[in-house]
Amino acid sequence: MKASVVISTGGAEIKKELYQFFLEMGYEVGFEELETSTVLKLVESSIDLLIVDIRQSDEHVLTLLGVLRETIPDLTIITILDQDVSMDYMRSICELGVFYCLMKPLDMQEFEDIIDAFERRKILVTNVVQYQ
Repeated sequence: MKASVVISTGGAEIKKELYQFFLEMGYEVGFEELETSTVLKLVESSIDLLIVDIRQSDEHVLTLLGVLRETIPDLTIITILDQDVSMDYMRSICELGVFYCLMKPLDMQEFEDIIDAFERRKILVTNVVQYQ
């Protein structure tokens, strides 16, 4: 397996599209809703990538992403945002160190480019750690 990814979305269409995409690339794929009760489960797992579908500006989601960022600093987080999310909310997400913010509707070519960048970064980080 290349890496493990957890997808947090309630949208059936996005879930199906992303599941197929990652499966074809050899990823181990899981699904979890981003809720307080699942943060501990995510912390205890060894995931490499978290994809969060954010449908509206929600301070609770920002808090949970902040906890994940502090607890798993190496976790790569990609968000998928609705068009109506405010600029202030997007700024708050970026301040948490999110790897990339995608806007809906999802452009699969852009998404593939982002995952390629994630993989190159993961290889680079792995090589640096091995040579230390």
